[in-house]
Amino acid sequence: MGNRPEKSRISTNPKYAQILIRIIETYHLQDYTLIALGEKTPDSTDPLWAGTINGNRDATLGTPAVSRTIVNYPSGVFKINETRVIYIPQGTAYLKIADEYNLSLNRLFDFNDMKPAEISVKDELLYLQRKRKSGAVVFHVVQDGESLHDIAQLEGIRMESLAEYNLLRNDMQPAIGAQLYLQSKAPVMPPVDKTVQQSALGKEQAEQSLNTATILHTVQPKETVYAIAKKYEVAMEEVLKWNGLQNTDLKTGQQLRINKKIADATN
Repeated sequence: MGNRPEKSRISTNPKYAQILIRIIETYHLQDYTLIALGEKTPDSTDPLWAGTINGNRDATLGTPAVSRTIVNYPSGVFKINETRVIYIPQGTAYLKIADEYNLSLNRLFDFNDMKPAEISVKDELLYLQRKRKSGAVVFHVVQDGESLHDIAQLEGIRMESLAEYNLLRNDMQPAIGAQLYLQSKAPVMPPVDKTVQQSALGKEQAEQSLNTATILHTVQPKETVYAIAKKYEVAMEEVLKWNGLQNTDLKTGQQLRINKKIADATN
């Protein structure tokens, strides 16, 4: 009896089965069994297996070094990087989501590194709690059409952390194929797509050059930014930008600048 080996702490954990299942599902360990049985072939172009096949697997806990982009998301609430999130279709009202999950609009926008808006302009991930300061994997390889914000949402990482790790500003567009660090600071800034940045800057300057008239609106009791924006047929985020507002809180009697095209202002 004295030589009996001590039981593992993990095996005596009452949640051992759940922990084991989560590890298997998170790191796709079942695929190794399928490959051994000849029912699956490892794909060297898939980042999940590229490390194993090419010798670039991350040494920490055997986790994939490079992230894969998930295409099909489950309905309802699920988790990315241990953070609660939902997937919403284009045209969803953010106020509806905030009410449904008992959140303020400001917190919802803050959790998702977003400027205030009325509805989603595309299908997107929407987090219901603050994202993590680091990613679940080591790297993310930038795909065609992905912005820095898109990547932060895909990986469940805060925009400020993602930008800081990679020596980037929030308005920078990482180039396709660039490897972004998700858990530590990059040794050098990744390549950026200067064409996208210059195009965005040119568009903004062109929009600012349009002839506009400024209307001063006095906030009425219980009036919201959404109601004011709707009244003048402008975007809610524009009202906030024109007035340097960080949130949607208003005070009765407060004056807001509303910039309208001359043709619209005279109607």
